[in-house]
Amino acid sequence: MANWQYRIIKHDDQEPAYFAIHEVYYTKGGHVEGWTEDPCRFGGDSKAEVLDALSLAYVDGKNKPTLILSKLERDHDRWYRCAWRWLVWQMVEATVKIEQITGLG
Repeated sequence: MANWQYRIIKHDDQEPAYFAIHEVYYTKGGHVEGWTEDPCRFGGDSKAEVLDALSLAYVDGKNKPTLILSKLERDHDRWYRCAWRWLVWQMVEATVKIEQITGLG
């Protein structure tokens, strides 16, 4: 995983919907790779650590758009299906090249 940010996620899968702060992880290409299942719980070895984490969460949450859980799940699934198809295609192409080089094809 390339990097992460605190993000506010709207949990629209429940009634009534609610908002919570999660850690969201990104690929190097900027696609959402995953997020924490449970909302963040802020703790640390000192008061300063807790306040630093809360401050970072506040800045990230304020400056970035709110993510919608149902859209995140849909886009995440779509992105991984495309990535999987691309990987399979690369493996097929590599197999064909190996067969051509070795004469086993």
